[in-house]
Amino acid sequence: MCLLSLGNSAGPHPAAAQAPDPASALAPEVAADFHGAFASMAWRALVQRIHPDALARLRLATDILVRVDTTGYTLDTLLGGVVSTAYPALPDEEVVRRLMAGIQREVPGLLSSLVSRRAEVVGEVAEGELRHVVYRVVTLATGAEPRVGVMTLARDGGRWRVLAAEDLAVLETAVRGIPIPPGPRRPGRDAGGSRLTPPPPPAPLRSPPRAPPSAEPRPAARWRSRVTPAQPPPAHHPRGTPGSVPA
Repeated sequence: MCLLSLGNSAGPHPAAAQAPDPASALAPEVAADFHGAFASMAWRALVQRIHPDALARLRLATDILVRVDTTGYTLDTLLGGVVSTAYPALPDEEVVRRLMAGIQREVPGLLSSLVSRRAEVVGEVAEGELRHVVYRVVTLATGAEPRVGVMTLARDGGRWRVLAAEDLAVLETAVRGIPIPPGPRRPGRDAGGSRLTPPPPPAPLRSPPRAPPSAEPRPAARWRSRVTPAQPPPAHHPRGTPGSVPA
């Protein structure tokens, strides 16, 4: 059975006479600290209040950004100068902390909707091993009407941490859409932006070998007939052969 306790409820709740559950009492406090860390941009305090499963989702979004970046901007600038060979070994908490600091430094507009507001916890709902904390948030920049939100907390190492929240969903979407400054691929990096050993200098170019001189074409041999032309027949002399003396 779910139990909803509102901070502004009138009169004692029937369950108030029971001994308070320390874990349940801490869940609203963790939620309030989560909102306060966002508002003050205290990123180390923020990541300490995020559940490992939620940190893993943010880490995955960062991994994708590193993999598709061919300029090295994500590792060098956004994450504060992380060497590609050391990046896989960094814990998710450290990656997300560096990511938040980099977003604040490089693309602060992505955080405007998360930091320019005031949140107030108004109650919680218990559901088995989870706690759903209800809060009211007012955006300071636009002066919009207050709205109500819900975040889910789960235990990790005996402490309540934020497992799912609208703020984390917005942040994950923003990370996937962080613009990479245009530019050519940096020398010594592969398609994923990883640093590579500089390639050896290219071998000097050699002149292509000269083709042998072509022989001048000989004129085609003319065909000659070896047939001896026929001799004309001898002339006919009625009175004997030429040169004979008449009798």
